[in-house]
This record gives sequence, C-alpha cells and structure tokens, in this order.
Amino acid sequence: MENGIKEQVYISCLEAIASEDFDYVLDNIQIIFNDEGNELFDENMCMTHLMYVEALMGVKTYDKELINIHLNKAQKYSEKVNDEETRIILEICILIDYTKYYLETEQVKLAERYAYDAICASFSFEIPEDIVYRTIINFILVLNKMNEGLSNNVSIAVYSDILVVIDNMNIDFHNNEYSVILKYLLFSCFLEKGDYENAKDYFEQGYSKEIASDKCIYHTYNCIVRYKTCLEKIFEGDYLKNILLTIAYTTKYRVNNVLLCTNVDEVLNFSRNITYILRLILSFENKGILKLSEEELVEIIVNLKNILPDMLYIWKYASDVKTVNWRWMSFNEVCDLVPNNTCYMDYVQFPYVLREETILADLALMVISINKYEDEIKIIRHNPVLLLQERYLNLILNSSIRANQNEANSKSLFNILNSKSMPNSLYNLIMEKTEKKISCKCDKIIISGDVEITSIPFCALKDNQGKYLIDKYNIIMMNSIRNINLEESIFSYNLNNSLVLGNPEYTINRELLSQINENCLTQLPLSKIEANIVSDYLGVKACVKKEANINKFVNAKCELLHIATHGQILQGKEEEKELDPLSYSCMYLAGANDYIITGKAVEGYGTGRITAKEMYKFDFRSVKIAVFSMCFSGNGEVDYSQGLIGFKTVMLANKVREIVSCLWEADDFASAVLIKKMYENMKDMKPSEALRQAQQYLKSVSILELKNEGWFEDKLIKKVGLVAEEMRRIAQMPDYVKIFSEPKYWAGYNITLN
Repeated sequence: MENGIKEQVYISCLEAIASEDFDYVLDNIQIIFNDEGNELFDENMCMTHLMYVEALMGVKTYDKELINIHLNKAQKYSEKVNDEETRIILEICILIDYTKYYLETEQVKLAERYAYDAICASFSFEIPEDIVYRTIINFILVLNKMNEGLSNNVSIAVYSDILVVIDNMNIDFHNNEYSVILKYLLFSCFLEKGDYENAKDYFEQGYSKEIASDKCIYHTYNCIVRYKTCLEKIFEGDYLKNILLTIAYTTKYRVNNVLLCTNVDEVLNFSRNITYILRLILSFENKGILKLSEEELVEIIVNLKNILPDMLYIWKYASDVKTVNWRWMSFNEVCDLVPNNTCYMDYVQFPYVLREETILADLALMVISINKYEDEIKIIRHNPVLLLQERYLNLILNSSIRANQNEANSKSLFNILNSKSMPNSLYNLIMEKTEKKISCKCDKIIISGDVEITSIPFCALKDNQGKYLIDKYNIIMMNSIRNINLEESIFSYNLNNSLVLGNPEYTINRELLSQINENCLTQLPLSKIEANIVSDYLGVKACVKKEANINKFVNAKCELLHIATHGQILQGKEEEKELDPLSYSCMYLAGANDYIITGKAVEGYGTGRITAKEMYKFDFRSVKIAVFSMCFSGNGEVDYSQGLIGFKTVMLANKVREIVSCLWEADDFASAVLIKKMYENMKDMKPSEALRQAQQYLKSVSILELKNEGWFEDKLIKKVGLVAEEMRRIAQMPDYVKIFSEPKYWAGYNITLN
C-alpha cells in the first residue's frame, strides 16, 4: 500500500479522535498497521498506536492485553524519535493514556504512578498547552478517585504543593467540575495537615463553584461525608447547617442518577448514599452543633428516610415512567397528608457518635410525630434513646411472645424483672412520652418504622395501665407518609381478578417422599382451608397443591393477591447479608422439597422457592392489596441505612397499596381463623380496621365461639388430615377457654399502607 494512503488515513484518524468518533478509528486504523509498503515516521506510528488505544478506551473495550501491546509499541516508536522535544511530548502522551486506562479500570495505585510521572514531566519541559491540560486533568481525576476512598489508607497531602501550583495557574477548565474537584482536593490536603483556615477557604471556593454550576453538588456531598468527624472544627453551626440542608434539598436532582445504576445492589447503595445525609444532619443536630426547627426536621425525615422502594420503582420502571417525578415535599404538604384524628409517628435512627466506621453502639433512635385533630397540627418530638436499648428490648419481646418464655430473660442487661414486662418496658422507651401528648380524640396511629422498629408488634405493647395499644388505636404501618394513599374498601377493586395460592404440594415427585428430612417442608393443612375460605369469599378458584406454583405467582396480573404458605428468613454470613439483603426473605411453593432433596429444579416448578430479590424481577403493579399469610413475611434483613428489607420492600416498590403480613411464625389454625374473620369484616370495614377487629376477635374468641363458627365440624376436620387429631383435642377443651389469647397468635399480623 502506498504511503500516501496511510498518511491520509492517519490524518483522518487524528480528526476522528479529536471529534471522539472512535468507531471510525477502529474501522480504519488497521490500514496504517498493514505491513505492506513503508511505515510512517516513528512519531506518527507512535501516535497511531496511541490513537488506537484511545479509541479502544473510548468505546469501553478494555482489552488489557491489547491495550498494553499497543502502548508498548507506542513506547518503542517514541524511543526512536531523534528530536528530544517531540520524544518527550510523545512519552507524556503515553503516560496520559496509561493513567486513563488504569483509572477507568479501577487500578488506582498504578494510575497514580503514571499521573505523577506525567505531571512532573509536563512541568519540567516546554510542551504544548493542550498536553499540559490533559496531564493536569488526569492528575486531578486520579487524586479525586483516591480521595473518594477507593484506595485504603490513602493520603493525598504529599501532592499539596503540586495542587497549589495548578491552582495558581488559573486554568480555564473546559468543564467547571475539574475546578471544583481541584478546590476540594486542596481542602483535603490542608485539612490533613491541620491547617483549618486554608482548608475552610478552599472548601468555600469549591462549594460556591459547584453550587453555581451543578444542582446535584455531588462533590460537596462526598467531601462532607468523607470528613464528617472534622466538620465541627472547621465550620460554624449556621454555615454547616446551610451546607447540609442544601445537600438535602438537592436530593431531587440526584434522584435522576438512579437511572444510571446497572443492578439492584447498586440501587441499594445509591439509596444509602441519599439517606446518609439525613443521619448526618440528625447527628449534628442532636449534638447541638446546628439547630433545626420542627418544620425542617419533619421535612428532612419524611423526604429522605425509607427511600429505597421509591428508587427501586424508578429504576425498574424507568422506561415506563419516562420522567422521574420524585420531588421534595414541604412541611405543609406533609401535614396535609396526615388524616384527621390521627397521630403519624416517624422513627429514625442516626449515629449518636460520629466515627470513621460507625458501630451499633453508636446509634440512637428518635421519633417525631405529627398529631392532627380537627385540622389542628401538633408536632411532638421524643428525645433519642440508644438503639441498643430498643433493639435489646425488642428482641426479648419478640422471643418472649414467640416462645412464651417466662424466666429465660430474668437477668437481662437492663435488669428487667421478667419477660411479661417487655411490652410495657418497650412502650415506656419508645411510645409513652408521645402518647401522653396525643389528643384523646385520636383513634389511629400511623407508624413509619426504621431498623428493628418495623418488626415491633406495636399492637401488643402495653401502656402503664396494662392496656394493649390495639384496644385504643387502629395501628397502621407505613413506609413513609409521603407515599400515603387513601385507604379503600376492597370492593373498589376487581375481586374477580384475584389470585389465591395455598397449601402447595411441596413434593412433586412422589418417589422422593421416603427421603423427606428435617430440612424439608411440612404441609400446612389449614392453609388449604384458609385458601378455600378466601377464594369462596372472593368468588374465584384457589390455586392449591400443584397449582400453587411459581409460575402462577410470578405471572400474576391480579388486583388482590393472597398467599398462604411457608415463609422464612434465610441464614447466612453477615458480610453476605450486608451486600444483598433482599436475598434472605423467601417463600416456598410447589416443588420446593424436590429441590431441597435433589438440588435440581423441577420442570414447570423451578426450585419451588422465591426470594424477595427474585420477586423484584416481576411486575406486580396491578396488585392493589397483597395478603401474605406466612411466617416472617412482614420481617426481613435489617439494613442500618434503609431499614427492614424483604417482601414488603418489593411490594412497596411495585406501588401495592395495602400489604398484610406476619412478623414471626404464623400458627396454622390461628392464621386461618384470623384471615377468615378479616375478610368477613372487610364487607363493612377498610382493610386496616378489618384486620384490627379480627385480631381483637382472635385474642378473645372462646372454644364455644369457634364451635359455633364451624371450625370443629367433622367435614372440616377430615380435610385437615395431619392435624385432625389435634383439632379434635382442641375441641374437647372447656367452652370458656380462649386458646388464642396470647399475643404470639394475633400480634404478629400488621398492615402496611402505601
């Protein structure tokens, strides 16, 4: 091939690189590499290999071996160049490309070495301004990546002199972001040196530049979070408050970036980053470093807490949503959402002590309430309690209710006399001060929980007169008041479009019955009765036995979804849970035992198990009300940034309006009685009140009343098979006995509105 053609292609590739037309370069540059004919000059061949490398990186084709081959070839051609000035420029270009490659492939330490060599060379020789500019940009980006914590135990203070030189050059950066990064890098350097005066000056410069050009103020946020333990030494309270609230209020701009996430785990981390600023504000406010009005406090809590379901919805349905309509709600708008004669209680956890790495003992819990009576608003703030206290009492309460313990907890950390005092002890810790200020006309409490608060059976808490809260209030759980919809009667839904699954046939292959072991699932005989009761009430056919399978469930396009089966919170390593909390809530459907025994999925049934993370893949937006009559369906994994994550998270992320679920092990018989009564009540009541009345019925129902309801008729007992004898035994109890009076039978169920 003639040299003239190669030269023409070379010039065209240079122009293409300048205009970032990388595909053109990749399609045509091989002409220059062709062995036929003479090569171009050494400097041009060096540039050709560099163009190829930049084109590969430009289209994100990070073939490590290929990039290194061509960078090495570029290096060899540069060494042949006789003109010293040209050779140095080429060598700096090679260093720039090495830096860019290692930076974008997260090999930050290697990128640092090449960036430093390039900046030193560019400052030591007379080279074109555009090369110096590229060198400086790469250097700034590498130090910024280091400063974001991608490298452990990194200090950039050693480069402070170089950064000062760059700052004094007053470069007109093509992108204002580079100028912001430079100022914050200098802030970091002087902060590490203990020079707070200069650090503050550079921060203010970076902040003013970013707030004028970028509504997301991403770098300001990172800087604040990274140096949270030093901020009170640098800024006065009012200035720090201004920065933190500005970051909070600009959340509406950052939310759009959730669309850039590539998987569910990234969405979770994205949500954590948004929520973290709330925890930071509350920590500084609690320490008295800054002061917030009640209105400001309500706004930031309601807008920033429990944001994960919103982010999951936006991310999953981005193509349908088209525009992200998440917005910041004002204090008045929040108050308007609270129903009359209602107390809305928002619990929120924050770091009581700020450290580089927060530990559980550092966390505190506060509650702020909006009490609304006859359109009059009263804000009630409850002083923080240490989260370990609440957590400990909650764990004891749950274990005592579930296991009916009496003496096992008598020597607790807080010298609680015995487990019977737990409902009142927890009430005194997290509810008493607020309830004292609630209007006597209030008949409903809406609770937005956080961390373990979401798993507390509030209806079973006792006041100081020994009265259960369920007897005084209709207690409703809610992710956040900002998502509230008016509760509707189920008759406003298309009940003919309902899906009822229950009593799955866990073992499909009958030959495996002899291999059933302790890890396998046992049948829930009364879940079949429950499913038939519900399906008769709704006028649809129940999916039971083999029909209660994954395919029926994940392809559901119904308005009412009712599931009666086994649920579980899987056990795993703590570090695994931290990474993937949605994977630990699971339910079991037909074929589950086949998979447990053989480790192989069954055709048409899959594994028989579905986790919350797997459930999230499917579209449940048609569902208006979901009833999960199964163990642990209302529980999940605790994430100390996003709260309790499980099945309810997925339903909330699909905008399901009402979710009935259970916090712990559901008793088969008690659940069937409660669910039957709840559906009967829904003829005249909204779902939340129907559930409440069903719970009150369950805790007071006698054997005689159960007999009158037909629960011990021979026809029904014959259907329950495995537990027929147990049902007959219960039927022989004295008529006055109230077998479900203990909270473990009725207090586990709650309703979450969305």
